[in-house]
Amino acid sequence: MLRALALHTLARADMEVLRIAAGKARGGTVRAAAREQLSRLSQRERKPVSKLSRHRSREQQYLDLLDSDGALQTAPVVELRPRGRPLSEAA
Repeated sequence: MLRALALHTLARADMEVLRIAAGKARGGTVRAAAREQLSRLSQRERKPVSKLSRHRSREQQYLDLLDSDGALQTAPVVELRPRGRPLSEAA
């Protein structure tokens, strides 16, 4: 009986129109579910993206400390006298 009913339904001339109407009716629900899933994924993505941004900023700070040869830039060394005055100053 169910088989006969299914075959009769599938044999209808307007079956394609019914499928399109059913798809349009489900479209709103499917779209809302997709929007909800996208929102959850976006929230999960924010924290790693924020961390990545901080790490890239820190990486750039470290790279700025290197000279063109890849060696660490250092400030010139100034030798101090016992009282804290540079040796180059006249006494």
